[in-house]
Amino acid sequence: MPNTAFIAVDFPAPLGPTITAISPGFTAMVQSSSAVTALYFGGISLACEPCADTYAALLAREGVERAVMIDPNIRPELLGVDQVREICQPVLAQCDLLLPSGAEATMLTGSVDEETACRDLVGSGIAMVALKRGAEGSTVFTANP
Repeated sequence: MPNTAFIAVDFPAPLGPTITAISPGFTAMVQSSSAVTALYFGGISLACEPCADTYAALLAREGVERAVMIDPNIRPELLGVDQVREICQPVLAQCDLLLPSGAEATMLTGSVDEETACRDLVGSGIAMVALKRGAEGSTVFTANP
């Protein structure tokens, strides 16, 4: 199992978002540690400041050498669909494993069918898409079925 850098953000009311796992020391550890072989991002953190720019910079700098996993966790009530797509496109370009729900997959691609959406995401260069189906488990899509 790869060593993974988990990045957490808490949203304690009424203070708003606070970064709990990113600090100069943390990003330096990720940059200098060959033991960290994968990065995991929750998608909502890529949309909310003040952490979004920090996460995007970490992904751009460190995602090239590591596996990148993204759970979109899209909240359309916070952002419109167009804004979600705009934020997610650069992130998806570096994604190796995407963990969307059916609604997230169709929102990201504009497809009306979740399985078509997942195939479209794989076709865009994502190595593996694991479609979350709640209690029914998941369906995995890859370029080589």
